[in-house]
Amino acid sequence: MLGLEKTRLLREIEEIVLRAKRELEEPGTITSSRQLNSSWFIDGSYAISERQGSFVSALSVASLGVVSKKLVEGLPGAKHPLLHILIPKFYGETRASSIMGSLELIEGIRALRRNIEAVVFDGSYLASLLSGYGPLYDSIAQLQSRLKNHQIVLREILEGENVDETINSATDAFIEKACKEAELSKLYKIAHAFLQSIYDFADSIYSSLVQHGVDMYVDKQLLIDFSTAFVENNLYLRLLAKLLLSAEENNATPVWVAKETASRFLSDKLNVRSWLNDTVLLEWVWHNREKVYLVLDESSRLKSLKPVTPPQVPVASQDTIEHAYRFSRFTVVYFKLSKFGPVLQMTFPSDLVARDVLEDVLATMSAFADERSGYPKPLSLVHHKALIQQGLVDVLATRLWQNSSGVFRAILSPLGREFVL
Repeated sequence: MLGLEKTRLLREIEEIVLRAKRELEEPGTITSSRQLNSSWFIDGSYAISERQGSFVSALSVASLGVVSKKLVEGLPGAKHPLLHILIPKFYGETRASSIMGSLELIEGIRALRRNIEAVVFDGSYLASLLSGYGPLYDSIAQLQSRLKNHQIVLREILEGENVDETINSATDAFIEKACKEAELSKLYKIAHAFLQSIYDFADSIYSSLVQHGVDMYVDKQLLIDFSTAFVENNLYLRLLAKLLLSAEENNATPVWVAKETASRFLSDKLNVRSWLNDTVLLEWVWHNREKVYLVLDESSRLKSLKPVTPPQVPVASQDTIEHAYRFSRFTVVYFKLSKFGPVLQMTFPSDLVARDVLEDVLATMSAFADERSGYPKPLSLVHHKALIQQGLVDVLATRLWQNSSGVFRAILSPLGREFVL
């Protein structure tokens, strides 16, 4: 095909695949064991419109349940987007994704409190743990190191002024209020109000830092960015901690399923330097196979599967970090439900999902699999319900700009190229 059949490149790939077939253990078989009586599927979406001094984001979360084999509608997704302006203007994609993820976690907690057996998120549990090491991590580490030369410790300022405690208390109150609210319109108002308050909390952090003279040694813009990122990261990680605690208390199962993944755990396991990711490798190894799975966890003794170390810099409050990383051990499961379907990746906290429960979850996924695509139908449904079109947020951002004035109008103004084009 395309003249590639005889290339050395293709031969190298074939050798890797043949080695994987020889050395990988025989996969487990997904049997018709006990299917879960209740499961809740959650997916989110976001789109951002870049402006002169901000990002305008539209966020959505869709959910639905399968309870006693009947579909139960949850959040409406893109039919009810939540608009949020991201200021200051930095890392728009990362921040929008984090806030969208926070909304997903709220819905997960709400489901667990209704005694749902399993909550299935689109995405990766490992990515959730690694969110503490986002783009600003290195900047915060450098900031902390620079301030230590002046005997200033960021964490001590936040704790000494009780700023972090105040933020934690407000976040906890928001979570409780949101999780108890049954009426959809009120739930969205609660979420919108808290997102607006992020900037009030960021202002309190910034004010505390300035009062301690931190702005004499570092750029003010970095302090503003840090203050905002701290509140947003604290929200996500605190919600993750609450979700995992709720799962533990209710003996429930939280799992994350990724449609796409670039993970290379198998390259680590096979000790090969391969540009092939795990799912591509398994697509070949499991060709024409169905209802199979492979479990990778800490017992595999791979460096890449070691527990995630809690961040050592103040990306969030110390209390939040300690609780979010209680379940730092994670398990990776690759599974394929039908002959012509994709290889999917499932991840979850190792200490919350026993092997027999995993088999029940896989049996449930298999029962829900679409015959043609091999993808679990509920996950496909929430994905399409959540999807936000870029054109929508662009129109909303323009309307916000047209109806604003003063400084707000300036930061919402379109980019110059939009006027030109």
